[in-house]
Amino acid sequence: MRVKTTFICGLDNVQLPPLTPGSQPFADGYHITNDRRRIAELVHIFGDALGRVESGYLVNHASAVVFRISEIEVDGHDIASCLEDRVIVDMLSILRLGLGLWLVKDNAVHFDRAWLSADTQDGLVVHNNYWASRLRTASGSFEPVQFSSLELRAARKFQPPLPTYIGQSGSPTMLEQGSLRFQRFQYFLGAARESADVAMKIAQYCSGLEALVSTSQQELSHQVSERVASLLSSPGSERVRTFKLVKQAYGYRSKAVHGASFKPSDIGQLRECSTKIDEIYRKLYGLYFAEDGRFRAAAEGTDEKINGFFIELLLGDTLHIEECDVP
Repeated sequence: MRVKTTFICGLDNVQLPPLTPGSQPFADGYHITNDRRRIAELVHIFGDALGRVESGYLVNHASAVVFRISEIEVDGHDIASCLEDRVIVDMLSILRLGLGLWLVKDNAVHFDRAWLSADTQDGLVVHNNYWASRLRTASGSFEPVQFSSLELRAARKFQPPLPTYIGQSGSPTMLEQGSLRFQRFQYFLGAARESADVAMKIAQYCSGLEALVSTSQQELSHQVSERVASLLSSPGSERVRTFKLVKQAYGYRSKAVHGASFKPSDIGQLRECSTKIDEIYRKLYGLYFAEDGRFRAAAEGTDEKINGFFIELLLGDTLHIEECDVP
């Protein structure tokens, strides 16, 4: 049977312009609002199920609220289980919005608890769940980031594939045989953004770059640095700078994963390197979804195909990142 459901979740660590008239859509029936009156109306739907603390947070303190009001198909004998599954899909949709915001610029937009209610013949049924992770910026900060109306519009327009999480498959790892290069790249990006340790962020970033472009374990740092640089820059000084930046990141990664320590003088360089690698990730995202599809086709082909792609790129071809459809 079909029942009317209301999903609601608060966003933090973000500064948005007033969203008029009351809310703005972003995907598949979802809306985002920071209109306190509209939020109070949404909270009222849940009655006493939210509790005073939760209601007060959503109405008075959340930076913005994401919500969805729509009918969904549920098993009449197991509504609670259906809601449990659906609220995970809802939270993944918020992660997708967060990814769109990150594609616009680095940020630490955060959400944790979400609620889903169903208006059934037996009354209101409410389920809640918790996303147990907190994002930080590439430099390790947890400060709110301001988005303009144009930036928010760009984030809302971008519709990447829904992120995956380790509980979906029942496997102890997301790095299974058969997974796509881009899935693994995206997975390491998530791990990097969740880490509070900037050195470990860089380690995760490097692993994601390997997942996306490498085909051999020999001279790995050189291979990845060379391929990333050739993807993002034409031959010349800019390509050299990108190559050196990725090599620098690999140097920090080696120290981090092998238990070496960092001197106080390294801290500023760590933050700067992490921020620049984070920007490289944004460019690679755009390149992967570019309209011509050349890089995407190579990345999801055989090792032989991607090797051939990079041989042509390094010795005779050039991709222009300016042509990519980045928000």
